[in-house]
Amino acid sequence: MTPLIIACSKYSKDQNVLFMEKFSSEYAAYGKADVFESSFSAALHKARPGDTLLVPDLCHLGKTLQSVKRSVLQCLDKRIKLIVVNGNYVFEDSPQNRLLLSAMDMVIRLQSELKSQTVRSALRRTRAKGQKLGRPRGCCNKELKLMQHKELIQKLLSENVSKSEIARRLKVNRMTLYAFLRRFSEG
Repeated sequence: MTPLIIACSKYSKDQNVLFMEKFSSEYAAYGKADVFESSFSAALHKARPGDTLLVPDLCHLGKTLQSVKRSVLQCLDKRIKLIVVNGNYVFEDSPQNRLLLSAMDMVIRLQSELKSQTVRSALRRTRAKGQKLGRPRGCCNKELKLMQHKELIQKLLSENVSKSEIARRLKVNRMTLYAFLRRFSEG
């Protein structure tokens, strides 16, 4: 298996350069889509102040803009220079980069507000059409699951089997059984 962090051969060792190697398609095939994030974390852990970290692409810093910003901030806080090869971005502790991170904050807030407004307007439209929202009452209830075992529960209770044991045998939570018995005795 190839290492996730290797010293880039283009640079000499005295320049303290770490390079995140591209992961093979095998990782993606096995559902390891976050390998880059974990290799970034490993590279960040290995790096020391003054080191340079080369990343193939911005998307390898995180899945969302917020996680990308967090990764960049981690580098800046550790005084590690971050170079994104695709796009030629250089992040180091400078006023320009701090301004860029502030702009990222604004975009993140705007993105969140837009998503929230979209959801709220969709809910308003749905309510205006007269459709009910949410799970229908009584649907998918554990009580229905226990209803099919009603006779068995009564038989076990008459044999003085503990309620905890009955719940274990039926593979339900004890509180679910208690609620069922409470409802059953009321009705």
